[in-house]
Amino acid sequence: MTGYGQLIYPGKRDFEVGFSEFQWRWGFLHCSDLTDSFECNEAPGFRVPDPNLPPLSGELDNISLPDDWPQPWPGDWPSNTYYVSQSDPSFKIVRIPQNGVLYLESGTYYFGHVELGQYARIHISGDVELHVNSFKTANNAKVNVDDNGLPTDHKLVIWSRGTDASAAGYAVQLGADSDTSAFIYSSDTVKLAGSLSAGDDITRLWGGVTAKLLSMADQSEIVYTEPDSYELRLSPTQSQSDTCSRIPITFNVTNDKGEVLRNISGDLTAKALNFRDTACWATSENGVCSNGPDKTVVLRSGSTRLWLQNKAIGTVNAEATFTSNETGELKSEQGNYTFTAGGFRFSPSPLKMVAGKPEKLTIEAIYGDCDPTPIPEYEGRKQLSVGNASYQQPNYTSTGAPHKPSVNGTVGEQTIEVEFSKGVATDALTLNYSDAGVLSIPISEVQSANAAGSDSATEVEEDSNGVESRQLNGDVSLHARPYTFAVCGSLPSLSDVSNQKAFIKAGDPFTVTLKPVVWQSGDLTGAALTNGSVVSLKPNFCNRSPTPSFWHQKAPDATVTLDETAYVVTPVDGSNAAITGIVPLTHTETNNAGDVNNVRYRFADISVDEVGAFGVRSKLAANYLDMTVNPGERPLGRLYPSHFSVSGSLTSAITASEDSGGDGFTYLNQPFDGQYTIYAMTANNRAVKNYHLLGDAYKAEFEDWVINPTSTNPVVGQDLSERWVRAGKTGWKAGSDGTSQLSLNSERMILEKGNAPERPFDPLHFAVGVIKDDIDNTGFIYCDVQNVAGCETKVVRPVSGDRPSIDGAEFSSGEFMFGRMRMEGFTETQDLSREQKMPVVVEVFNGQRFFTNTRDNASEISTDIGEKEVLFSSTSEEANRAQIFLRDSANHTITKKTVENGRSEFVVKAPVQNGNLNREQFRYWQRLDRAIGSAAPQAWLQHNWQGTQFDDDPSAIGTFGFYRGSDRVIYKGEKNITLTGE
Repeated sequence: MTGYGQLIYPGKRDFEVGFSEFQWRWGFLHCSDLTDSFECNEAPGFRVPDPNLPPLSGELDNISLPDDWPQPWPGDWPSNTYYVSQSDPSFKIVRIPQNGVLYLESGTYYFGHVELGQYARIHISGDVELHVNSFKTANNAKVNVDDNGLPTDHKLVIWSRGTDASAAGYAVQLGADSDTSAFIYSSDTVKLAGSLSAGDDITRLWGGVTAKLLSMADQSEIVYTEPDSYELRLSPTQSQSDTCSRIPITFNVTNDKGEVLRNISGDLTAKALNFRDTACWATSENGVCSNGPDKTVVLRSGSTRLWLQNKAIGTVNAEATFTSNETGELKSEQGNYTFTAGGFRFSPSPLKMVAGKPEKLTIEAIYGDCDPTPIPEYEGRKQLSVGNASYQQPNYTSTGAPHKPSVNGTVGEQTIEVEFSKGVATDALTLNYSDAGVLSIPISEVQSANAAGSDSATEVEEDSNGVESRQLNGDVSLHARPYTFAVCGSLPSLSDVSNQKAFIKAGDPFTVTLKPVVWQSGDLTGAALTNGSVVSLKPNFCNRSPTPSFWHQKAPDATVTLDETAYVVTPVDGSNAAITGIVPLTHTETNNAGDVNNVRYRFADISVDEVGAFGVRSKLAANYLDMTVNPGERPLGRLYPSHFSVSGSLTSAITASEDSGGDGFTYLNQPFDGQYTIYAMTANNRAVKNYHLLGDAYKAEFEDWVINPTSTNPVVGQDLSERWVRAGKTGWKAGSDGTSQLSLNSERMILEKGNAPERPFDPLHFAVGVIKDDIDNTGFIYCDVQNVAGCETKVVRPVSGDRPSIDGAEFSSGEFMFGRMRMEGFTETQDLSREQKMPVVVEVFNGQRFFTNTRDNASEISTDIGEKEVLFSSTSEEANRAQIFLRDSANHTITKKTVENGRSEFVVKAPVQNGNLNREQFRYWQRLDRAIGSAAPQAWLQHNWQGTQFDDDPSAIGTFGFYRGSDRVIYKGEKNITLTGE
C-alpha cells in the first residue's frame, strides 16, 4: 500500500485485514472507522478459502464494442448507450468507450474481458453477478454508483477468474479517480490506481476485495460495506410424530436478521444422517415418499417445505445444503425429529355395545394407524393400567354418571396383566356397560422396571442402536345402545291374547308406553342382535333396568316411535294393519318420572284399524350411533268389530230415464237387479279385512227382508219377504279389495204379485239384519238411536209365529206397481176401405181402479209377438184380408214400438175391396209370454182377463162391416153386434 491509501470499516475500529503479507507505507495509519485512523490488524488466517474458479474459455463470441455491437430490437440505441440482458451473447471482449454507458439487467453474465474508457459508466437495474477473466476501468469511470459517486441499492459481485492479459499485470484495475460499488474476488491481482491530482478526488471502492494481491496507490480507499449475509434455517429443528405420520419441515434462506429472502432460488438437498434405510422425504403431505434418505429439490423465493417420514422408531438427525449463484453453498444446522410407536389399537373400534351385554376387545401394539401390522417384537406379559371412563355423550363427570363400565368385571381404575404375542392380545379385555351413549376408557402400559427412576411415565429411553422404547397407551372408544324398547301400559296379558279375550274395538284409541331396557342373558345374540331382529316382548320386560343416559339432554339425538304397521298374530293368514295416531318423540320427551324405572315414552290415542290380535313394535326412527336398536314387539288383542255396515242398491226395471216422473219404478213380477254387501267395521268406520278368517263363533249370520211400511223411523209395516224372489247370500269372504264381506248379488230379483191387484208400493224397504250374533254381539248402528256417522236406517221385521221381531239395516228401497197391458178394438161400418187404429194402454192399479200409467216409456209392443185370429172374412185369400202393422214417427213401417206415456197403437189396413163388399172380423193378441228380440217376455203385464191367474195376454177385436148374430153373418143395420158381446 502506497501513499495515503486507506481501508475503512465505518463504525468498527478493531477489524482485521486478511492477507498473507502486508507492505504498509511507513508512518501512515492505513485503517480507519471514519472517526479515527489506526494501525491495521493483520490476520493472515482471516482470508477465505480459494474457490478455485477456472478461467473463462471456450466459444465466447468475439465481439468488441462499440464497432460491431449488435443492434437490439426495436430500433437504434442512443449514442454511447448500450443495453445488455442475459439473453445476449457471452462476449469475449466488452469495451465501453469514453463517456459510454453500459446498462446491465439483473442476472449473471460471463464476459472474457471488460474495459471501460474514461468517464464511462456501468449501471445495473438489479443484483448482478459478473464473471470475467479481467476487469479494468479508466480514469473517472463509475461502476454501480450514482452521480455523486455513492453506492446504489443494487449489489454487484465481480468474479475475476483468470490472470491479467495485459502488460500492466493486474486482473482487476480500477482507474484513477474512479468510483466503484462492488464485491470483487480475484484469483490474481487487484489494483486501485489512486488519484491524478492532490485534491479531493480519489479512487474509491465501496464494498470489499478478496484477491491474491491487492495494490492500493496514493489517494485510494476501500470503504467496506457488509455484503448480504445468508443462512439456511430449518423450522422446526425438533419435532415428534408417530411412524405413520410425517413431520413438515420448512427450509428458509434468510439474512442475518432472519428475514426470508424472496429473491433467492437454488438447489436444496435435504439429508437424513441416520436411519438411512427407513427415512424418506416427500414434497407434499400425502405425496410419494421415496428416493431414499436424501432428496434434492428446487428452492424458490427463499423457501420450500418437505415432509420427513421414518418407518422405524427413533430420532432422525437431518440437515440440508443449499446452493445458488447469490449465496454459494449454505449448510443448515442439524434438526432432530423423533418418530415413536403409535400406541395401542383396539379392535373393534369403536366397540359397539348393547347395554348390559359383555363384549370382548383385542389389543394391538402398533407403529401407527397407517400400518396395520402390529409390532412383532412386542411380546409377553404386560401390565396395563385401566383408567376411569371419560364420558362424551352425555358429558358426565366421572362421578356423575348413573352407570360406569366394567373391564374384566371390575369398575374404575385397576391394573391388569395381558399376554401379547407378536404385538397382539386377542380378546384380552371383557367390557360391559349397562347404559347408552359414547365414552372412552384410557389404557396405558405400566412403567417398566428399567424406567422406574424416570420422572415421567412417557419418558423416552434410547438403546445403543438409537432406537427408542416408549410406553404405549390408547383409548378404548365405546358406543353403547339400548337393547330394545319394552312396550308397557294397561295392556292385555299374553294369556289374554292367546285366548282371544276381547281387548277393545278396532279403531278405538288406546295408550302404550315405551321404556329403553338393557340386554339380559338369554336374549338375542349374534347376527340376530346386530342386524336388528325383532325382540319378542313379554310384559316382564317393563320391569327390566332402563338406560337412563338415553333420555339425557346431551345424549346422542334419537327419535322414539312405533312401527306404523301392526303385525297380525291371529287370525292365521290375516292381514297386517295400520297404526294411526303415532306422534314420534325426541329422546328427551319422556313422562319425567322421578324414578328412572318408571320413565316412559307415552304414545296416547293410537288405534289399530283391524280385527284380530297384533304385534305392536317399538323402534327408533333411525340408527343410534350407527347401530340398529332392536325393535320390540308385544302382542295385543283381541280387537273386535265396532259395528256392521251395509251398502246396497236396487236398479228399477223401469229406469229413471224411462219414467216420465224421473224416479224409476218396477212392476210386480218384473225382474230387477239388486245387491247388498255387509262389512265389519272399525270405530272410525273403516271396513276390516280379517273378520271372515275368524272362527264361526266370532262371525255373525244374517237374513234379509222387504217391508211395506206403515210407519218410518224406524220402518215398521207389512212383511213381503215371502213374495221376494232372490238368489242366496254368500258366506263371509274376502272381496276384491280385500275387505271381509257377506254379499247378495242378484240380477233377476222379482217381487211377486199377490192374489188381487194392489195399490202402488211407494216405496218398499229392503233390509238385512243379524239372526245369529257373533261372540261380541256386534250389530248395526241405527240412526233412530244414535245419529252418528255410519248409522243405518232401522227396518223392523215383524213377529211371525215363533220368530221374534228382528231389527235390520235398510240397504235400499224402491217403488213397485201392479200393472197390466190392455188393447182397444174398433168397428168400421161406413167406409170399409178406411185404415183403422187399435190402441194399446199400459195401466196400473191405484187401489180402486186401473188407469193409464203415463210414467211408462219402456214397455214395448210388437208385431213379432202379435197373433191374429180371423173370426169372419168375405175372402179366403190372406193377401186381401186386413193387415196389422206399426209405424214410427216418420211414418215408416216397423215391427217394434215403445209406449209413450203409457200408450201406443197398432195400424190396421182395411181388407181389399175389389168390387165386391169384402167384410172381416178378427181378434188381435199381444203374446206377452214371448220375447221381443233379446228382451225378456213382458209377462208382468199379463192379467186375469179370462180366469183367476194373472197370466192372460191382452187382445182386442177389429170389425169391418155389420154383424148379424150368432150365425156369423154380417148384416147391414146390425151395428156394433159381435159374437163376443164386446
